[in-house]
Amino acid sequence: MNKIKQYKVRILIFLVCSILICSTLFFYKPCENWLNNLFFKNPIVDLADCDLSVHFVDIGQGDCVLVNFPDDKIFLVDCGSNVNQSKLEIYLNKYFENKDKVIDYFLITHADEDHYGNGSYVFENFDVKNFYRPSIYTPDEIERYGFEDVSVNNDDGYKKLIDESLKNESGCNMFFNIANDNLLNLNNCNYSVKCLSPLEENYNNSNDYSVVLQIEYANRKILLTGDIESNIENKLIQTYGDELKSDILKVAHHGSKTSSQIDFLSQVSPQYAIISVEKDNIYNLPNQEVMTRLNSIVGQGNIYRTDEMGNIVFGLNSKQKIEDKASVLVKTTKAININVKVRWWCVIVLVEGLTFVGVFFIGKKKKEK
Repeated sequence: MNKIKQYKVRILIFLVCSILICSTLFFYKPCENWLNNLFFKNPIVDLADCDLSVHFVDIGQGDCVLVNFPDDKIFLVDCGSNVNQSKLEIYLNKYFENKDKVIDYFLITHADEDHYGNGSYVFENFDVKNFYRPSIYTPDEIERYGFEDVSVNNDDGYKKLIDESLKNESGCNMFFNIANDNLLNLNNCNYSVKCLSPLEENYNNSNDYSVVLQIEYANRKILLTGDIESNIENKLIQTYGDELKSDILKVAHHGSKTSSQIDFLSQVSPQYAIISVEKDNIYNLPNQEVMTRLNSIVGQGNIYRTDEMGNIVFGLNSKQKIEDKASVLVKTTKAININVKVRWWCVIVLVEGLTFVGVFFIGKKKKEK
């Protein structure tokens, strides 16, 4: 009778442990990211000898670009999804290890969570000097300022981002994204940052608000395109024409088929293309049609993907003659093969097995002794 009672207790303990263990499946993404970053850290790469470096951070399914200008000003464009916060933390902490934790310019291209999700973390942990935000408001702002006929984002994460930026408003300038020939108000600098879009203040589609940036240094141009789709691409062609020509292109919308139309790619005519995308993402990105278009313009060897190569850094070095083009250097961290990465369901199976052994066998042996 005592044995039956003991087994009932053990079964109950095992079931409770199993429920607790399996409940972590609801948070499997953060758990996987934590483990993978703990055991398979994707190291930072830097091009210290370059005048200007552009870091395409492996942030999973999202965008995050860090630019280090020749005058050591730091420009952060987007910050990825909150689900992948640990990736951003590791990268930024390593990058700023021996530097002041100052971000001179922080820009959110548009109000999609995979672009602004870690914004509050950035404000809480870094000294942000200038903040550029979409013309999309929180419900609190609508109520406070009485805005009408404006776009609203009800997401708690976006509200937290805007609230954090307002807390820092005494030491941080805030600007709304709009097309501007001198976005960062630079004076006497040998680089420029132009905002080519948004060209309007209000859109129906969140992606249409995406900021399109063109960074120029030593006769080289880098085009960052957020999540723009074909309608904005067409508008950019009509508005800027040959001015769109750029050497390095951050492919729009993670390689979605609604973007990167052949006319746009032909107009930009990049030498290099970067796709920020998560390995085995549920959207099956990048789209194969887009890859075919990119191959026809850029060539397969010059397409860089964060899901395959990890963190990607482009560096520009100026020549002595001002009319010469800067040389381009590229480094990647070569992301770890998916077969050796930790999968949370494997961890659960392992822990469940150990729990079973611990409850039904170790306890039994102790009792026998």
